[in-house]
Amino acid sequence: MTLRQSFVSQIGADTANEFIEDYEHLGNIGLGVWHFGLFHSGSLVSVVSFGVPCFASGRGQLGTVAEECNARIFQLCRGATVFHAPKNSGSRAISLALRAMYQMHGQCLVVAYADTHFSEVGTIYQACNAVYTGKTNPKGQADYIIHGRRVSGWVVRKRYGTRCRKALRKIDRDMEILPLRRKFRYVLVAGPSRFRRHCYNRLEPLRQPYPKRSQLGIPEMNVADLVGNRSVT
Repeated sequence: MTLRQSFVSQIGADTANEFIEDYEHLGNIGLGVWHFGLFHSGSLVSVVSFGVPCFASGRGQLGTVAEECNARIFQLCRGATVFHAPKNSGSRAISLALRAMYQMHGQCLVVAYADTHFSEVGTIYQACNAVYTGKTNPKGQADYIIHGRRVSGWVVRKRYGTRCRKALRKIDRDMEILPLRRKFRYVLVAGPSRFRRHCYNRLEPLRQPYPKRSQLGIPEMNVADLVGNRSVT
C-alpha cells in the first residue's frame, strides 16, 4: 500500500492523547480540540490536533488578512508520527487534516509554531507550503505551573479570570512562571484553490524566507530521544 492510499479520519481526544504521549516530545494534546489520524495499511501512523489560537484572532496583521479573506483562524497544536512511518507521512497527515478542517469549519487560516529549544525549524510546515512570517514576540507572556500542571496564559485567564500573578499565588502559592520563548511562526491555508490563491497573495507582505537548519546551526531533531528523556523525567 502506497502512502497515497493512506487516509485521514477524525479520532477522539483519548486516542489522540495516547498516541501523542508515545510519539510527541511535549506528550499531550495541549489546546487541541479537533483530532485527526492518518491511517496507513490499517494502522494509525500520524496524528494532528487543532484548536483555537492562543492569541486574539481579531487583532494584528493576520487577523486583518483573515477578515478580508472571510476566514476563521485555528492553531495546529500538536502533531506526531510513529518512528517507523513511511517517508512524508507527517506532511501528508497535515495536508489531509487541513482538508478535513475546511470541510468541518469552512475556509480557514491555521497558525503553527516551531520551537528551536527542541531543535524545531518547521521543516514539515515548509513541506506543506506554509507561509513563514518570522519569529513571535511574547512580550513578557508566560505559561504557568499551577497545582503541578503546566497551563498556558490563555487557559489561566479562561479558568481563573485573571493572569495577575499576585492573585494566582493565592490559588497556588507554589505557582511557577515559565516565560515564553520566541518561536518560528507559520501560516497554513485551508480551502478551495481560488481562496488559497487569494490568501497567499494577501499573506505575501508577511512572508519571510524559510529558516534553514544548516544556516542557523540548529541540530537535527531526534523525537525518539526527546520522548525518552521526557518519560525519564
